[in-house]
Amino acid sequence: MKLLVRIAGVVLVGVLAFGTTFEAQDRLDKMPGVAEFRKMQAALQGGAFVSGAISPTWADDGRSFTYTHSGTRRRRARRPRWSRRARRR
Repeated sequence: MKLLVRIAGVVLVGVLAFGTTFEAQDRLDKMPGVAEFRKMQAALQGGAFVSGAISPTWADDGRSFTYTHSGTRRRRARRPRWSRRARRR
């Protein structure tokens, strides 16, 4: 008998918790700025973030390294602090 009451309680809680509709989600379309957000969301997909990660290759002398960023190969020395396009070898 106790098991039947416990199962009925769990079923009742499940129906109450998961059987309700989420009204806040229904109201999102009526909020100001939703149309602009959806337009910008499509425009920003895949191009809003540009990674700054590089994979440097150190020179044999240990004072400079070469890396590629945005399709351009660059060389940077530890001192003085400068960066320029790497020469083709």
